[in-house]
Amino acid sequence: MLGSHGIPVAQVNKVAEGRPHIVDMIKNGDVNFIVNTVEATRTAASDSRAIRVTALARRVTYYTTIAGAKAACAGMKHHLSRSSPIDCRICTRACAMRARNR
Repeated sequence: MLGSHGIPVAQVNKVAEGRPHIVDMIKNGDVNFIVNTVEATRTAASDSRAIRVTALARRVTYYTTIAGAKAACAGMKHHLSRSSPIDCRICTRACAMRARNR
């Protein structure tokens, strides 16, 4: 879906599928934005924890819902469309609040 909108994507192994996997990519600095939705399985929950812990330790932006990721993307799009510098964290929060109110 992302690729069809011009956003470069790469297929990545889940942690349980063997190396190289997403946690390796986060540690190597190859990932800067994560959207991780979880299935209701024990393996998925374990993978999710490893991804979350590594992302937080490496200060990588991490979302667990599609709605949250959409709001972040809307904030970044808004930020990029403005000519004056603005703190993206504030913009993202405002867009997230608007998305929740819809």
